[in-house]
Amino acid sequence: MRRFNHFDASSIEEALSLLQEYKDSSYVIAGGSDLMGCLKDNLWMEYPKAIINLKTIPGLNEIRIEEDGLHIGPLVTLTEISESTAVKETWPGLAEAARRTASPLLRNMGTVAGNICQENRCWYYRYPDKIGGRIDCVRKGGKRCLAVPGDHRFHSIFGAVKKCIAVNPSDTAPAFVALDATIKTSRREIAIDEFFSAENGAGSTVLERDEIVTEIFVPRPANGGTSSFMK
Repeated sequence: MRRFNHFDASSIEEALSLLQEYKDSSYVIAGGSDLMGCLKDNLWMEYPKAIINLKTIPGLNEIRIEEDGLHIGPLVTLTEISESTAVKETWPGLAEAARRTASPLLRNMGTVAGNICQENRCWYYRYPDKIGGRIDCVRKGGKRCLAVPGDHRFHSIFGAVKKCIAVNPSDTAPAFVALDATIKTSRREIAIDEFFSAENGAGSTVLERDEIVTEIFVPRPANGGTSSFMK
């Protein structure tokens, strides 16, 4: 890994100010299970100058059950979602999706916002800057998606986003889509089915580089409604 500045943000406002100061040379970190791998493998065209820690911001790791539904803070871990009695009773499909994600260690580290915002797992995109050098696919400044003529198992069959046919690897994402969730950010509210339409976003979602997820809202199911998740 290379050198970078690390900041412990004390508020959303401070984190946003740092993102605007460092612009495209900064990333936020929560659990870090995806970001740290990207940094170690030097995946990006430009190495970040600043990493902004969100774990030091109070109040972002709460699960609240209110009259209108489920309010999930972005720093709530996947383990906390999977073990929440209230979530298991009313939104069992979401609890099961969180439980089936990765390994216990990663579920203890990984946050729910990080899980839906993680970068794709395409082997061309993820090829490290080691043996033979980094592969610059279309998402990293190249001219084409190398998976189209190459190995595209597990990739999209319904079209491409930014000419890239990699799919979102999140297990909780389809559960949130089925449950009609809403993503609340530092500047807007986004319907979950629009959140992954990343033609105009900075990464695999519509989020801009100076935008932070502040809450995920899941409405209560219709009377008698329930949910399930299978992997």
